[in-house]
Formats: sequence, structure tokens, C-alpha cells
Amino acid sequence: MLLAGATLIESELFGYVKGAFTGAQHSKQGLLEAAGDGTLFLDEIGDLPIDLQAKLLRALQEHEVKPVGSNERVGIRARVIAATNRDSNPPYARERFARTCFFA
Repeated sequence: MLLAGATLIESELFGYVKGAFTGAQHSKQGLLEAAGDGTLFLDEIGDLPIDLQAKLLRALQEHEVKPVGSNERVGIRARVIAATNRDSNPPYARERFARTCFFA
């Protein structure tokens, strides 16, 4: 798999379809879909780029994900618990956390 950074994280969380990128020889479920009715723990969410935080929030609000390279959405049912060791007090929080994802 020849992915880097945020794209790799996105493909792991949301999954991907065959041919979505070089080396994607088959489709793969993302962690959110694979968790089924269970719980997915995401550690160090503060290290996730803000644009991916927003995509994650949207997926949780809409209970669906769009795998990388797909035009179709897939339903998800998993609970998500997220943690970080980053300082969550403003003004730092405004720089590292999407406002819509931030709960202290």
C-alpha cells in the first residue's frame, strides 16, 4: 500500500474500494464499519489532522462513512471513545481540535 499520512489514516478509519489507490487490489472495511455494534477506541485523537476530525465527526453524526475511492456510503453502528494527552484548554485547543469535535 503506497499511502502516506492523512490518506492512510482515512483509509483505515473509513475503508477503501479496489483501485482507490496504487496497491488497493481489493476493497477493505474501515475500522468504523468493522467494529459493528462494538466500541472503537481512538487514542491520541489530538494528532489527527483537523480536516479528518471533521470527517470523523460527520461520520459519527450521520452514522455512515464513505470509503476512499467510493461514491457509495456505508452505514456504521459503532460507538467511539477518543482520548488525547494534548492540552485541551483554549487557546491551544482551537489550534489542534476542530471546534465541532471539542468537548472538555
